[in-house]
Amino acid sequence: MPELSISIEVGGEYLEIKLPTVGEFIEIERRKIMLSGGTHGDMISGGTFSSLSAYQNVEMIATLEVVIKDLNKRLKVKTLNDLRPHEAILLSKEYNTKVFPWLKDWREFINQSTKTEDEEVAKITKSKEEVETDD
Repeated sequence: MPELSISIEVGGEYLEIKLPTVGEFIEIERRKIMLSGGTHGDMISGGTFSSLSAYQNVEMIATLEVVIKDLNKRLKVKTLNDLRPHEAILLSKEYNTKVFPWLKDWREFINQSTKTEDEEVAKITKSKEEVETDD
């Protein structure tokens, strides 16, 4: 099981990020849709450097504004959208090297757990069907 929290460095300060709750995961996805105007998936398939960069920024902004509630205040911006590109680069490096891989590990862990549960449900259902046909 992946770690329940990680730390990232922002402006010389280490900030703890805890595993998002189910509601926070939903909020992250909602923000991705909102920030991209519903084109989040199209950004990655756009094939250009700028579309990939936009995709990565949407991922970072949607996630970090949810998991670090006061990050905007710490960075003295209204939203992370207000960061200048050179300011976003340092944050992006922390996100891409620490946060994104950590959340990816969690998503894979959750998906594997769900797959295992589905397999168990299928076995139980099959066993019940076999018992019913034996009657």
